[in-house]
Amino acid sequence: MDSILSSLNHVRSALSGQTTSSATSRSNLLANTSKYPLTNKKECVQCILGFLASRDFHPCSAKDLLRSPPLQILLDIWNFLFKMVDAKANITKENMAAEVPKFFKEFGYPHIMKTSHLRTPTADHQWESNLVALSWLCKLLLYEQECFGKSFEGKSTQGQGPFGLDIAGRGKSTVSNSRVAQFVTEQATKHYQLYLQGEENSMQLMEDFDSTIGELLGTLQMNIDTKTDTLENLRVKTLDLQEELESFARTKEWIKTANVELQRIDAITAALNSACIQAEEHLKNYKQLLKSEQTGLAEQEERNKDLETIIERQDGNSQALRDVNQTIKVLKGQITEDNRKIKELEHDISTTEANIHTIEGQLVRAQNALASTHESIKNFLINNGHDADSWKNVESLNVNVTGDQESEILGVCPSAYARVLNEIIHKDRDQMQLSQEARIELEDAHHELENLGNTLTRETSETLREVSALFKTHILEDKESALQIETNNLADVIRTAAREELDRAKSELETVETAMAEANKRLRQQEQRAQAAWPEIIDRLKEMARENKESNCTELRRLIGCRLIHLEKSLAQGQSTATHDT
Repeated sequence: MDSILSSLNHVRSALSGQTTSSATSRSNLLANTSKYPLTNKKECVQCILGFLASRDFHPCSAKDLLRSPPLQILLDIWNFLFKMVDAKANITKENMAAEVPKFFKEFGYPHIMKTSHLRTPTADHQWESNLVALSWLCKLLLYEQECFGKSFEGKSTQGQGPFGLDIAGRGKSTVSNSRVAQFVTEQATKHYQLYLQGEENSMQLMEDFDSTIGELLGTLQMNIDTKTDTLENLRVKTLDLQEELESFARTKEWIKTANVELQRIDAITAALNSACIQAEEHLKNYKQLLKSEQTGLAEQEERNKDLETIIERQDGNSQALRDVNQTIKVLKGQITEDNRKIKELEHDISTTEANIHTIEGQLVRAQNALASTHESIKNFLINNGHDADSWKNVESLNVNVTGDQESEILGVCPSAYARVLNEIIHKDRDQMQLSQEARIELEDAHHELENLGNTLTRETSETLREVSALFKTHILEDKESALQIETNNLADVIRTAAREELDRAKSELETVETAMAEANKRLRQQEQRAQAAWPEIIDRLKEMARENKESNCTELRRLIGCRLIHLEKSLAQGQSTATHDT
């Protein structure tokens, strides 16, 4: 585009008799304006207000223009500037989105003004680009006035050619530039010489003059049409490149979202590790409780032995009966204490079950987050026109840097992690079911112990009543052996039930401990694989995005360079053709 503006200015300078230096300066000004748009808002505001003030037009203050003025003020500024070139210009709120881009396109504005950007031109995210466009237009009008003496006093551009000639009235156009004046002078001199020689033919000279002017204007118009078509093609390609840049920006936003999802997965993994550590602590506490129960059981066995000894050594006096009664009370207290400990174990089991539910929920959330991340990667590949079928059935996460397709480069499937997580969840559910079964068995054992305690109390009371009756009837010798046998039977029943309960609790505890160890091992393995694989994927995606960006930039530079070279060649050919025709 810069070359097109430069070529138009060179042709205009040649027709208007301007020096090459002035044309070059104008070309450099427009090139600099297009390549390096004003980014200093204060400079833009000073340029706009200075130009408008020189025309005795004061629409608003610099402060208002800096922070986006009201829409009506912007419409007044547009109408004022556009009417300097076309007196019929009328920009309103209804037609501004369609008319303003047309004006700037006719002026040769180097950037594309989209219609969507002008629906709310004074919005914060749009005002900066519109401010730069206004500054560019003011500088262009100021340059035209200072270099070519244009007053822009409401003149209409309708019917004007590209170089100030009235194309509509070509035969009656007023010749005012020096090159054409020189041509007319030469024709008049030739006509006068022919007149002196008696060979004057005014009609032929006028026809030659008219045909020469027509050919010149036709050639110039053809060159202008060619350059206009080239400019339109460049605008279309520039729009495509802008869309690619927007797509790249969306890709960067997706990568940022993927990083956030990975951070969420890391946080969930850390929480899961903490829950596992707490579960291990609870397991240690259960072991300690089991040891204390074993100690209590041993003490109970010792008490039972003491009771047996007392029964064996009893001499039938009332003191022995009181000792038996006291021992029975102690046994009742021990049974009550055992019931309390059993309830505490039930509470611990329910707490462990709640922790297992919590861990299961965290695993489900981790699975959902991981599936969401994989789905985002799959959508990214599909949106960029790549095949995403390789993200369905892959067992491990490996990156192949020599691959061409995404399935060869990434080579992973989110279902691989999802399957492992599902297995962990199902195994944890199995462990939870085992814990529930253990709790049910413990409750059954508790009921059995309560029943045994009640039976022991009832039978002890009956035995005491019988012993009292025997003492009263002086037949204690006959019942002594029966009492000892019943007491031994009760002690054996209590001892057997306690041993069975202890063995069952040990077995369940070992099973739970083994399952927890396996779950922790699987969790650590999954965490290590995830931590080792995901950073590599992110790095590869970033590298791919960076390489894609560099490739696009290189291709854009090459395309612009080729277009500039082609336009410069076309300009040189057009200038040589115009010089030859002249």
